Amino acid sequence: MTADELWWQRVPAAEKLVKFTRDRILNCHSVQIFPDMAWKDTFLALTLEKVRTFDAGIVEYQFDGEAMEQDLSLVDIIAEQLGFGFNFDGSLKTLLGHLETHDNHIWKMRRFSPARIKEAHRLIRELAQSKAPVCVILEDGTQTPVKSLYQIKLSPTQMDIRYFAWTLLLEEENVPLLEYAAVLCEQLSGGDPERCALLCTQIHALMHNAGDVCTWLSSSQMLQAVHLAQLRGIQPVIEVQRLRLIDSLGERLKKILPFTDERNGQFTKPQEVELRHFIYHKRELSLSPAEETLLDLLYAARNDLSHLKILSEEAIADLDAAAGK
Repeated sequence: MTADELWWQRVPAAEKLVKFTRDRILNCHSVQIFPDMAWKDTFLALTLEKVRTFDAGIVEYQFDGEAMEQDLSLVDIIAEQLGFGFNFDGSLKTLLGHLETHDNHIWKMRRFSPARIKEAHRLIRELAQSKAPVCVILEDGTQTPVKSLYQIKLSPTQMDIRYFAWTLLLEEENVPLLEYAAVLCEQLSGGDPERCALLCTQIHALMHNAGDVCTWLSSSQMLQAVHLAQLRGIQPVIEVQRLRLIDSLGERLKKILPFTDERNGQFTKPQEVELRHFIYHKRELSLSPAEETLLDLLYAARNDLSHLKILSEEAIADLDAAAGK
């Protein structure tokens, strides 16, 4: 499944919009779609596919503004394309009279000039008043709100984008630090699902070269975005490794428990011991070379994140390796 299909079929907010638009069309309510919508063509294709599933008898026509004769009215052009142009009097009422023996209609209109858009707006209002069995799907670049015309808009939340990133990245193999990767894509995409999909294809390079990402995007805000992604995505990995280190130390922790630290905190259980405590009690714990290396790695990573720094490529690679053990 392609990224655009995943967006419209897997992300809850996008999937909900497809179903809502399907219901509008089935009830012959015209809809207005703007050109800046992400993956507009895929949205229309999936929506109409669901419409056909519910009502296979709907008749569809497409009217392309770039192929229209300029000296004919929109109603005349529609009548001619529907086969009713012979001796047609130019009246919408006459046109609709020809439709009475047919099933519901969907008229898809695209690439209209501003003048044609105004005609389409008038036509849609008249169709709504007549309660005709016609739904117009108008690809409209004017941003003009029209009564009786539902405007299709989607403003995805950060959670929608992150969910989408997760969905894309789960289809890859061996994506390390998946939560970091998803948060990074969500942060850097700026709420744009198409940009998020592009970032997901570059995720391995982005994860390991966070500093280069900031330079590449040429934005002072990107440094904060990458740091936030690391903070949310890497801190849990550090915490998991801390708990593994505690399990590895086992009975050796009894050498230092219970204790009171420099902040007068009381520590009696192994799970309460923090990385800074391990550093302070290194000698007493008789750490193996592997345990000491892991401790130094985790402490350095947490310390960098706590001081608003971005982890280096090497540090992330080491955390990847530790997370995979």
